[in-house]
Amino acid sequence: ELVGWLDRNLPFPYADRPQKVAWLDAAIQHLLKHRGFDIDELAFRKFRLRGALERKLVAGLKVCKQKQFGDLLAIPDQFELRPDEHRVEFAAGRYAYDTAYAGAIRLKRHFFPVIGNLKSHGEEFECAELIANALPGVKWWIRNIEKKPGAFWLQTSSDRFYPDFVLALEDGRTLAVEYKGSHIADTADSREKKRIGELWAARSGGRCGFVWVENRNWTALRAAIS
Repeated sequence: ELVGWLDRNLPFPYADRPQKVAWLDAAIQHLLKHRGFDIDELAFRKFRLRGALERKLVAGLKVCKQKQFGDLLAIPDQFELRPDEHRVEFAAGRYAYDTAYAGAIRLKRHFFPVIGNLKSHGEEFECAELIANALPGVKWWIRNIEKKPGAFWLQTSSDRFYPDFVLALEDGRTLAVEYKGSHIADTADSREKKRIGELWAARSGGRCGFVWVENRNWTALRAAIS
């Protein structure tokens, strides 16, 4: 009865119902035989049990997606960049943001009159200042705002990846730039974003570039442009 209740109240569309029921039954048996619970206690706390099992399912799904995604990326030749599909176009009046940049330092060459969601200090600001005022070969740039309509993104195993900046270079290339501080640069999520960005650039036939800047490594950014 407990397994039946969990089945009805724990939706999981990524498995067939018999698979899900078998997994739930195995989980209950594990708690009874190896964790010291009794069936009355589990039934009494069934809502907490449902939450714990749901978190287990979500965590397992994430691992599965990451493995499948990694297997796909291991065969780069099956990917190609198609300019007419899933295209992002930047146009006047189509730039969504939460707060406008209000710093004292003027940042030049931004495609839109307003620069969105950029603080006036910190490492990410230093990266923006270098792009705007010091890097040669930049025609214009955009502060890319995550989860906003019209923003540029790449697909990861679990979400969309929005690089911090998109640059149009004078030689006709498009460059996506992601800045990461040293404390968050080497996580599984970051490694996946870096990998998909590099694949996107590699399969573009020279039309696009991607640079992953860590801990004020401005040399990497200059090299990507030159």
